Amino acid sequence: QAVPKPACGMSILIALSLLSASVGCFQEPITVAKIPKEPPAYVVPNHWTPTPSRLPMHSASLSFAVADEHGHTGEVSVLPMRRFQVDDVEIVNLWRQQLGLEPTTPQQTARDATEVKIGPFDGKLFDLGSPNHNGDSGHASRMLTAYLHQANRTWFFKLAGPSHLVETEKASFLRFLESVNFNKIQQELQNRTPHQTASPNLQTSAPRSRKTPQWEAPASWQSTPPKSSVQLARFHISHPKEEGDAEMTVSVLSGDGGGLLPNVNRWRGQINLPPLELGSLGSVTRQLDLKDERKGVLVDMTGGESRVLVAVVSVGEETWFYKMTGAPGAIEEEMAAFTRFVRSVQYPSND
Repeated sequence: QAVPKPACGMSILIALSLLSASVGCFQEPITVAKIPKEPPAYVVPNHWTPTPSRLPMHSASLSFAVADEHGHTGEVSVLPMRRFQVDDVEIVNLWRQQLGLEPTTPQQTARDATEVKIGPFDGKLFDLGSPNHNGDSGHASRMLTAYLHQANRTWFFKLAGPSHLVETEKASFLRFLESVNFNKIQQELQNRTPHQTASPNLQTSAPRSRKTPQWEAPASWQSTPPKSSVQLARFHISHPKEEGDAEMTVSVLSGDGGGLLPNVNRWRGQINLPPLELGSLGSVTRQLDLKDERKGVLVDMTGGESRVLVAVVSVGEETWFYKMTGAPGAIEEEMAAFTRFVRSVQYPSND
């Protein structure tokens, strides 16, 4: 009796010749596919050191300390905010104010903007520098700021520090921007511990209508009109001629307000002091205890015939600055009143 031929017959030979992988008549071929590795949230150079926020701000942000071989330091920060509903010039003027620059125009802002890749998207990059520090342009404060509008939020990326350091790190910063994976970076922020979780309703402090906080100002402080849109209040404080006068202003900026170190060095430049490195901030700052377990930073510096006293307080997604400047004797006389004023502030509900 004849033995039946396998049902596969010549099909086996054909399959073998085509696939080079078959065992038996009815076995499916095995296909091996390489699954591409998902890119990380971002890629940073080895010499960028992750750091916690230097202020008790919201922690829905990233921060890296940057240093060169000479010990000069700067900072890279990433901050997601609720989408800004303002023109580019208003955002740029906030940064310019932090560097002590005069406001610019919409036309100049458009000329200064550079298109930059942030992940797969097109963002805008601005390169801003403060006036020379005592004739030394290399140590003047400088910042590279890039931002990207998405449907519900605006992402801010910033490299800040002495001008020569920013120039050295510029290429690394641009590569970092290109490496950003927004899905992963957002997940990284949301996966933090409960007290670090990013708020879904991030606020901005671009110029807008806001309620004035309630505070207790001394009767001797004369209220005067603010000089800029970021100032909420301004006071003139008169003293006997031998002590000199003083001025106190209240300002508010979004996020960390430009960073503690760049602001301290900007204020130092205003009273003709040299810039500080990151590790020396403790020599001019101390913690300030406020209401409701809130913490602030008190900056106190004297240069020649001038002294500057600043309380830096984080409120939600904003930073508030209480800045008193004037003759050292006047500031010393007002120290207790200044501290009482800052501690008396009751912040409005829109913050």
